[in-house]
Amino acid sequence: MIATSNRRKAIAKSFTPEYFGFTIKPEDILDKRYGEDKSEQMKQIVKLYNIKFEKIYFVDDQVSHLIQTKTLGVKVLLAGWSYATDIQKEEARKQNISIIEKEENFYPMVKNVLN
Repeated sequence: MIATSNRRKAIAKSFTPEYFGFTIKPEDILDKRYGEDKSEQMKQIVKLYNIKFEKIYFVDDQVSHLIQTKTLGVKVLLAGWSYATDIQKEEARKQNISIIEKEENFYPMVKNVLN
């Protein structure tokens, strides 16, 4: 499941079997049509998949989105290689939010969590 403020079609191309060994179906991508409020997207995921917030891992490059969803019980990680600034990284540390510093560490981390 992916929640994004981007378009579903653009995101689906990034998540291919070469990275995970499986395909993420387009219907498993909540895109901007579901809104850009990440808390609302997390609530949609809980509702659609009948899971608890604590089972959700959320990676984003905006610390404000992570702080917002962490209060729901979602496990959050900052994508430190992307648009995250040093100020955002410092705020993430203050909020006890883990940072994935390098893009190449993203896919192995996700693969590890999903296996």
